[in-house]
Amino acid sequence: MTTSRNILHLRYGYSYLLTTSIKFFFLFLLLIISDTAKTHAMHNDNLIVKDGIFYKADTLQKFNGVTTGKEQFTIQNGILEGPYSRFYDNGRLREEGSFSKGKMQGIIYSYYPNGQLKRIANYQFGSKDGEMVEYWSNGMMFAQFLFKNDLENGKQIIYSRSGTINYVLSGIYVDGTKVASFTN
Repeated sequence: MTTSRNILHLRYGYSYLLTTSIKFFFLFLLLIISDTAKTHAMHNDNLIVKDGIFYKADTLQKFNGVTTGKEQFTIQNGILEGPYSRFYDNGRLREEGSFSKGKMQGIIYSYYPNGQLKRIANYQFGSKDGEMVEYWSNGMMFAQFLFKNDLENGKQIIYSRSGTINYVLSGIYVDGTKVASFTN
């Protein structure tokens, strides 16, 4: 005589076992996939760079994650992508900015070892493009430059440490060549 328990076992036993096995297989597969896409942190010394691509030194796989140490970068599929920071030996910030597709992008800030602002520069696809301002270590403005495609282009003003314009070095530039000087 067939009991309701036997019917349930015959009816759901193998199906339940098969469904459970499939669920575990997909869960395992999901864990493997998510582990490879996971963001990792790794010290710069454990990476090697070849042709602008960052690889894990031990496996030679393209690195995904963030680096730690004096240079902190965000790297996706071996390429610099996102914010970065560089530090001096004393722990102070040396430079900060962002990368896009392996090239500097946007505003990049540079600092002296004492923390004083040194330079503000705008980058487009890895080239200086737009205004760049530099400062003396005493905080006074040193220079104002305009760039286009990494070449000086436009009015360039150079200042002395006391803040007065240096007319000999200042001028108008076109494609990196000085075409006119200022007079006082």
